[in-house]
Amino acid sequence: MKRLLIALTVIMSLVMSSCGRHSAINIDIPELSTGKVYIVYADPDQISSRQQENIAEADIKEGKVELSLDSVTFTKKIKDCTITIVNEERRFACNLPLPIEKGKTIAMTVTGIKEYLESKDALRVSYSGSKHAEAFSEFWKSINDSFLEIAKGGDLKSISEKQVAVCKDFLKKYPDSAYPYTVIIGQISSMSDVNNPLMKYCEELSTQESDNKWHNFLITAYKDRMTKEAFAKKMVFAAKDKDGKDFSERDFKGKVTLLHFWAVQSPKCLEVFANIKNIYDKYHSKGLEIVSICIDPKINTWIEWNKTNNLSWYNLLGDGTILTQRYSFNDIPFYMLFDKEGQIVSKSNVIESLEPGIIQSLEK
Repeated sequence: MKRLLIALTVIMSLVMSSCGRHSAINIDIPELSTGKVYIVYADPDQISSRQQENIAEADIKEGKVELSLDSVTFTKKIKDCTITIVNEERRFACNLPLPIEKGKTIAMTVTGIKEYLESKDALRVSYSGSKHAEAFSEFWKSINDSFLEIAKGGDLKSISEKQVAVCKDFLKKYPDSAYPYTVIIGQISSMSDVNNPLMKYCEELSTQESDNKWHNFLITAYKDRMTKEAFAKKMVFAAKDKDGKDFSERDFKGKVTLLHFWAVQSPKCLEVFANIKNIYDKYHSKGLEIVSICIDPKINTWIEWNKTNNLSWYNLLGDGTILTQRYSFNDIPFYMLFDKEGQIVSKSNVIESLEPGIIQSLEK
């Protein structure tokens, strides 16, 4: 009988213990007395279908939020979410990662809002309440520090190497995590150098198998980026002259061609036409063609400019959205030199730097 009572006591204590383990999030934002938080979740499938799961929302009261997450469905132990924090006046808003955990109360602290609003520093964010939360806190601090280094003009290659090491280490411990993948995905499209360590890491991951949906989502983004890179090495464009005549890369087949992208409303672009004319005068008779393509969204400004300005070389109007995405550039003027086969030789924001490539291409 005594043994039976002991056994029942143990069973009851285990039941009570399991009932007491609930999922929750406690948020401390001491610099915001009032405001709102929204917690959402989206996996790659939901992102592709433009859907998301609204998990919870709550008011910030005296800088604190306490939320029970017992109603949240967990397919795995960890659910990688995003939290949006907005103050009452809506002068401050941010999106931050929020790893919630089944059966755990995760604590999140956000400080440094004043410095963040003054663009002096990143938000300081920490997580605790479980081994995973503490490890993620270190991961996120390292990633934020790396982005600050980039903003300050640090060496991109060495910073990317650090990011790869941090992501690898975290995924080794938590292979189901989404965040290392999302950090890299956020940089793939803007990465100008495909030999960057992050891109090399993507290449490495593409040879591996994983049941993590984010792994596969990253590989798709990487392959799309590499396809775009291959496409960007070829001269492909569609544009019109002032009379509405269509031009494309086919009109310059077999010729060394320099594409020049510019806009009428950019003073910097208007200042370099003398430099372009100098290059044209030196090399056009030897076989160089120059094609200036205005990507100004206001077509009438280009039409008006043409009434008082004549170029010796081709002067066309193109779709800036398509061209900037195809060739991954933001700053203009921007120049791309293509050889007689329509393959890219070099590109730059300074036309003079392309001169050695022009000479070499014309001699072939």
